[in-house]
Amino acid sequence: MIIGTNPKEKIEKASQLLPDDKMMKETDTIDAKTELINQKGHKLCNGFLAYLRSVLSENNYKGSQKNAIRVSSPCLIDFELIVLDFAVKVLQEYSARYFTPTDVNQDISKLSSLKDGVDRTTLQYNIGLKIIHQNAIKLYKVLIEILTMIDENKEPFTSACFKRIESLEQKDSIDEIYERRMALRQYFKELKMNQNRINQQ
Repeated sequence: MIIGTNPKEKIEKASQLLPDDKMMKETDTIDAKTELINQKGHKLCNGFLAYLRSVLSENNYKGSQKNAIRVSSPCLIDFELIVLDFAVKVLQEYSARYFTPTDVNQDISKLSSLKDGVDRTTLQYNIGLKIIHQNAIKLYKVLIEILTMIDENKEPFTSACFKRIESLEQKDSIDEIYERRMALRQYFKELKMNQNRINQQ
């Protein structure tokens, strides 16, 4: 995924963080104006989150503990909810802009009718990208729900992390949920550590 870099004003829409057509055509300066993000389906993309924390802390967050923010790791839950909301919206905007409007099941059905060749290989690649983005969006949404439980409902970290999110994971197997929680383990370890550091200041 390609994102634009270093916006100077408050970010109102996710589309502001993606390069426009003009920027994509400026081959001489595109490397300086954009950044390539290697998004994973079942892992948080630390580079993507660090980028969002950087631009949003400058332009979109006015909390009293703003100085405690670290770009490289989660610190403040209210700020992380802003970051993760933008993460979902950027991925959704990117998908709408660059992927075909068909869903994965439709693409897989079409794949069975294609012979080996460029069209089949291209479709297989695009199916893989769509699945990665869908899984990433779901992971970020689950994380938002867990953080909301902790922040608003005062749910303890441990119980919040291992609850099934019914609105998102109702049809998922225990193994799928477990894999998703393992992908979030380091995130919550760093969040708890940073919150303890802030509380001791």
